[in-house]
Amino acid sequence: MVSKLVCVVCGALLLAFGLGPARAAEHALPKDPKTPAIVLDCRGGMIARQNDEPQFQILADGAVILGAPYGTTKRVEARISQDALRKLVQFIMDEQEFAKFDAEAVRKAIQAKGPGLAVADAGTTVIRVNVDDKAREAEVYALGIMATQHPDIKALAQLRAIEQRLRRQQNVLWARGPDNMRKHLATVNARLKADHPEVPPLIEEHVGAAFVRTDGTFWMQLSRTEELGEGQRRGTHASLSIPPDGEPEVKVQVFSLPPVRKPAGGIRLQPGP
Repeated sequence: MVSKLVCVVCGALLLAFGLGPARAAEHALPKDPKTPAIVLDCRGGMIARQNDEPQFQILADGAVILGAPYGTTKRVEARISQDALRKLVQFIMDEQEFAKFDAEAVRKAIQAKGPGLAVADAGTTVIRVNVDDKAREAEVYALGIMATQHPDIKALAQLRAIEQRLRRQQNVLWARGPDNMRKHLATVNARLKADHPEVPPLIEEHVGAAFVRTDGTFWMQLSRTEELGEGQRRGTHASLSIPPDGEPEVKVQVFSLPPVRKPAGGIRLQPGP
């Protein structure tokens, strides 16, 4: 009992005098509040762009621009708190080591595994971060596919984690906040439970895309793959559509999936022109 008390007191003293575990340094945001601090975009692919505005931008003052580069969605402005922005920056720069990303090293690591299946007409994920008086950029062709096929390449997994975190933030903002996102998920899961009571509910991480169409309709798509054991797999797809002056429409599909057969050499990149 005495030894535990001594440990607690010593720990408190260390923290009080700044001698405890080192905290990650806070990253400096751009001085100009209207400078983009974080940008997420996807270039190329099968959909033609109408303009060069990025899909998702967070400015230094927390203002957010949900872009409409394809002309099929509304351009929406939103906002996150400075605390939320700093947590995103800390996740990107410290936890996922964005400053260390080396595109050439990743390319060589993929090529070293030899030829595999060709990937054509995919998009190139582009992530830009402007902190500590330095702008950094990383881009990877078919990032989701590459990260899945090469889980042992740490830099790919880290960049994929950044993309997924930013997409989740983007989806919540398209839904106009976390409360609305929870409401939308409850609507989808009510239908899922009614049609397939044996299937567990979907959660925010299963939201693949969310946006507001030019006519004001909110649309959200969800997808999940479950490993059921003994080689059995199950897929669940759902979509939610809410017109400006109408009732929500939910569509749900649950189906069996074949066992995964991984190609011997992995994936071969075949970007378009």
